[in-house]
Amino acid sequence: MKNRKLRYGLVVLAAAGVAALSATSAYASGPLDWTQTTTPEPGNWYSFDDMEILSKKDAWASGGGPDIPMLAHWNGKAWAQTAAPADVLYVSDIDAAASDDIWGVGAGGETWYEGRVMHYDGDAWTGVKAPMPDVGHNGQVTMNDVVADGDEVWATGMANRSIDGERVNNGFVLHFDGETWTVEELPIPADSTDVLYTGLAVLDGGDVVTTGVRFVPIPEDPDFSRAEPWVLRYDGAQWTNVGYADFGEVSKHGDLSAMAVDAEGEGIWASGTLWQDGVPEPYLVHYDGDSGEWTRPKLPTVAGSANGALAVDKRGGVVLGVAMNDVGDGGDRLFHYDGRTVAEWTGPQHEGLWTYGVAAFVPGTNTLWLVGCTREENGRPIAGIAAHAPVPLRH
Repeated sequence: MKNRKLRYGLVVLAAAGVAALSATSAYASGPLDWTQTTTPEPGNWYSFDDMEILSKKDAWASGGGPDIPMLAHWNGKAWAQTAAPADVLYVSDIDAAASDDIWGVGAGGETWYEGRVMHYDGDAWTGVKAPMPDVGHNGQVTMNDVVADGDEVWATGMANRSIDGERVNNGFVLHFDGETWTVEELPIPADSTDVLYTGLAVLDGGDVVTTGVRFVPIPEDPDFSRAEPWVLRYDGAQWTNVGYADFGEVSKHGDLSAMAVDAEGEGIWASGTLWQDGVPEPYLVHYDGDSGEWTRPKLPTVAGSANGALAVDKRGGVVLGVAMNDVGDGGDRLFHYDGRTVAEWTGPQHEGLWTYGVAAFVPGTNTLWLVGCTREENGRPIAGIAAHAPVPLRH
């Protein structure tokens, strides 16, 4: 399972309804017994922005801060920071094929805007030479997501360059077939000015799904653009736009904050935020990889934003995190959809401000992890935080 954060405004496009799961999760609502863990103290501020769990005694959290690339390992009892490859300044995402075969992507170089790929072999993290887009002088490359799928590796990023005097973003995909790396820049649609590809998933059949946004000029004011979802699927031969969920006339503005592969491995879940009369409201949608349909479960009416925490449990249920404001004031809320009903769980508590932007289950168990950071009043991270709790079953 991959869970990716996407922090861009979206206008939604295709079909809505209520998603059905193959089995309900039968988890109980109410307080959870959270265990706070002691996280690394590297000497400067940082945040955890991704988590990869192999077992209850083998998990990784990644992120970073000023000149602090964070790669932290959990051995079942304690967190330990591990050294990142030289010239890596930030680690945006990691994914594991096995405990001794883990891939990561991030940023490095003097300006922080050079894409980096790295690998862990069970002993140490090392840099991996992979092709990157040629963005020319003063261009920028950022890496966002990586998926290790057996012997293959997929990764997404963004290339920013100057074209005809304008700064333009477009997405690209890296692919490693077990022997050779290739890079493919994906085109900007004719009616768009920029495209950002950030989320990434590999379905069980081998198809690749990328999620992101495209920016479309507003007809009545061409100097401004609106952001629309841009979800593509690769079948081994070509990339196809699969659209997005349609929210009708409820809202013409929203964002897509996270995505995760569903329990069957045949589709994805995505979460985000709609704004109605200036009030944010979280949403959850599902893409069925077989039918191509998007469906939308009904969530409680809550004034808050999906904060990027999205996880699929072992029975197919979905956990969604909601922040009560953009900074994180200790108001994070957790909702769980089991295919029929939505329950609210109590999240871990801290003093001051905090936010949990990543959720993940220990594979095959009902143990839920949340990672994120404490924050200053202006929203800047202070330190990474991580907590776990067993989720009780109804029966």
